[in-house]
Amino acid sequence: MTTNDIKPAEPLEIEDAPVKPPPAVDIDRMLVDDDRAPEARGAIAYAIPKSYWYSWEFIGTFAAIIMAKDAGSGGFSLAAPVLASINQEIGPDPDITWVSLSWTLTQGISTLVVGRMSDVFGRRWIFIVASLLGTAGAIWASQAQSVNQLIGATVMLGLAGGVQISYFWIISEIVPMRWRFAANATIYMFSFTSWLGPKISYDFFTKTAVGWRGAYYLLVALNGLSTLLFYFCYHPPTFKMLHRRTALFHLLKTFDWAGLVLYTASFTCFLIGLNWGGGRFPWASAEVLGTMISGLGGLAIFVAYEIWLPRQFKSITPFVEMHFFTNIPLLAITGMTCVAGSSYYGLASVWPNLVNNVWTGLGQGRTGDMLSLFVLTYVWAQVVGGFIAHFAGAKKPIVISMFLAAPLLGCLAIDPFNMTLTSVLMGVGSFALGIMEGVALTATTYPLRSQDEIGSAGGVTGTIRLFVSTVATAVYNTVLRNRLNSTIPGNVGPAAVAAGLPESSVAKLVAVLRGGLPLDDNSVPGLTAAVEQAARFAYRVAYAKAYSTLFLVCIAFTVPGCLLCWFVVEPDKKKEAFIAGHLHKRTDEKRLEQDDN
Repeated sequence: MTTNDIKPAEPLEIEDAPVKPPPAVDIDRMLVDDDRAPEARGAIAYAIPKSYWYSWEFIGTFAAIIMAKDAGSGGFSLAAPVLASINQEIGPDPDITWVSLSWTLTQGISTLVVGRMSDVFGRRWIFIVASLLGTAGAIWASQAQSVNQLIGATVMLGLAGGVQISYFWIISEIVPMRWRFAANATIYMFSFTSWLGPKISYDFFTKTAVGWRGAYYLLVALNGLSTLLFYFCYHPPTFKMLHRRTALFHLLKTFDWAGLVLYTASFTCFLIGLNWGGGRFPWASAEVLGTMISGLGGLAIFVAYEIWLPRQFKSITPFVEMHFFTNIPLLAITGMTCVAGSSYYGLASVWPNLVNNVWTGLGQGRTGDMLSLFVLTYVWAQVVGGFIAHFAGAKKPIVISMFLAAPLLGCLAIDPFNMTLTSVLMGVGSFALGIMEGVALTATTYPLRSQDEIGSAGGVTGTIRLFVSTVATAVYNTVLRNRLNSTIPGNVGPAAVAAGLPESSVAKLVAVLRGGLPLDDNSVPGLTAAVEQAARFAYRVAYAKAYSTLFLVCIAFTVPGCLLCWFVVEPDKKKEAFIAGHLHKRTDEKRLEQDDN
């Protein structure tokens, strides 16, 4: 059975239905949009046979989304833990920082583009091509012989990743709205590259002959399988089903390509400056200020242009719908994803340095456990959060978890030197934060004017989250860097001199410690065993003091969530049975495109 059998304007009379659904027009305007073919207007769960949920199309698409999500998350998370070792093998090259930068840039661009473009032109081939691009990028990365080649491959992986991390709205579209939280929780459950990424890459590097390239071989398999599954199973509404009265050429001609270019250029410019700051160039340098100001100026012009364009030219299809930014419930829940994302990415970027430089001497196994603590608890909490929201709704889990996460993460500043205290606070705090995002990210798919905007809204939400998270990561790393510039000389120097090191050797001692180089008499004149012991302990104390200040930044990024969470709204119960993106069989496609009902 297909949605051809559904008469959108009338209540459905389905035998043994739990409740009688409201009129179609009260559920979603998609159901009465006569520019769409009946198959593209969505469906009501009560009217779909149970066999649909066990069909090749549905199960295969679900599996494709899981594998694509794993590939998208793993595109950089698998490489990041061993990036320094990769640079040693195929470098060394100072441009190794462009691996992470190119990933962030390209993902930020494609996240917004895929949502809007797939809403207008259809989803199927966008997701197929993205996974195919990811496959090619992973193959290239696995064979890279230079850092520049790895950067080029990462650009391809990032472009694909922006599409692949759109999982939260693409999976939400193909299930009844009542089941969106549970469906996304299932996706998180199988996201092994997220919660095992560091361990997988570390094991490939230390325990296999292929080394770090093994992580990219894994990405080849994930991207390749998702490509095949999307091709054979994923059959959402086609362009002809979405637009019965509009020609493809007309939409191509009237689409807001200028807005797309302006956004891409401005976003790229700002993020380049942000990533340069404090690393390649000082924050006050012309390179950093020039690119960041140009990028922000371009984004401001982009917003003004997108407001002006539809008023001036009614026939133009805007790149971004500005009404999203007057939708208070959508802005509130998007803000909650930003709170979670900024804390997650910011803390994830600095947590490894705490484990490696303060909690030393743990052994490889224990060190690996501590490195994985934050990510593991966060991702598994997303699973728990999704299932809680399925039964309890969205608002209560978000409010409770937010008011748990904020103080717990702020308390990390108490004593970072104390591993037991800090790890417990981090574990419980990140678990609460993960529950919140596990609910919030899915909840962004609900407060829309119509579910035919789910891709555009998902793109806007994902891009804002990435933007705020990138800024937060820069803030976390800048605060840590600045504090270390103060705490290391202030602690290591006096401790080493008190242990017998000549003051003339203090600068060399600090440089060697910060560079991770071996300590000996040649590198640090006057070094003795007593001096080395005192210096290494003082170095750990210096890091702990720096982290004590750093963790206060958590307060700045979590307190807004304690305010925004009160504006979160519950999903509309009238829409619980609505399915925004019904899948059809390939053999039925021509007939469904020609349906004139």
